[in-house]
Amino acid sequence: MRASLAQQGLPDARTVTTMKNGDNVRYAGLVICRQRPGTAGGVVFMTLEDETGFVNAVIWESVAFSAILFGEDHELFRNYRKSPA
Repeated sequence: MRASLAQQGLPDARTVTTMKNGDNVRYAGLVICRQRPGTAGGVVFMTLEDETGFVNAVIWESVAFSAILFGEDHELFRNYRKSPA
């Protein structure tokens, strides 16, 4: 599967951590945690993983459906911007 993702230009989690803050990133991984606190104003906090590590994501409701293709156990982020940890 990793070869197929690499052919599509999708980095692994280890590579995402080496990218510069502000870079646009496309990433696919298994969802291991998703939180939508009632006090967060429509923000979703998500942790995804692959065989190399974890990627934490913060998704604003206003862009969630245009930026993410939801799957049963995975998600593909299309317009993800890397931010400081």
